[in-house]
Amino acid sequence: MNIVALHFFFRLKQIFREQAYVVSTLIFPALFFLIFALPNATTPERAKLLLGSFSAFAILAVVVLQFGVQLSTEIRSPWNQYLRTLPVSQRKLFSADMLRAFVMGSLSVFVVICTVLVSTDVSLSAADVFGLWILQLILAIPFSVFAAGLAFWIRPEAALPIFNLIYILGSFAGGLWLPPNALPEKIRALSVYLPTRHMGEVTWAFLLNNPFPRVEAALLALFSAFSLIFYLVSWRSYKKSPHSNS
Repeated sequence: MNIVALHFFFRLKQIFREQAYVVSTLIFPALFFLIFALPNATTPERAKLLLGSFSAFAILAVVVLQFGVQLSTEIRSPWNQYLRTLPVSQRKLFSADMLRAFVMGSLSVFVVICTVLVSTDVSLSAADVFGLWILQLILAIPFSVFAAGLAFWIRPEAALPIFNLIYILGSFAGGLWLPPNALPEKIRALSVYLPTRHMGEVTWAFLLNNPFPRVEAALLALFSAFSLIFYLVSWRSYKKSPHSNS
């Protein structure tokens, strides 16, 4: 755990030196809300739905898109070859990187929450804000595990377009940009099978105090199991490759 913590703080310090990266990570989802979603936040209920959508959109940008691209690039880099010479397993280093991604993702969620509270008529208690933040961290875990597994298979040259496509299409078709009932009919029919839609349904139910969506939660649990198996298979394949020292 000491090694994981040391690598985590090193990576976090390295990230915060990249001011352009930090600003874009924290600002983009909130700016996207202000430009495209704010005109539709005409009532507190609609604003809460959009808050749920864009808080999910914010954390997925980090734990899927940025984390996946970064991992795909770094495991094949000269820097990773140097890390292989150190007395530490790659799994501990990956754990620290994933923890760093969740810290940045949680900060991005916090910025979205503040933006929605300032720009709309939504009123949330401190407990609601904390609950939403924890919920998004939990719901994002299987997505980050899936992204990590996929990163082992994708070359750095293809990582950005592939992860960007997954993130953008998943967010749109999952109803995180537009409400599910505003999606085109064929996409709406597909939407009910997507993990991003299930993530949205659980988040919306929490914010609106609706009954817990058991079906969507069960489907998210199934996606979590699939992501874990996929990651373990990918990790086993990676260990046998020349890029790893196991």
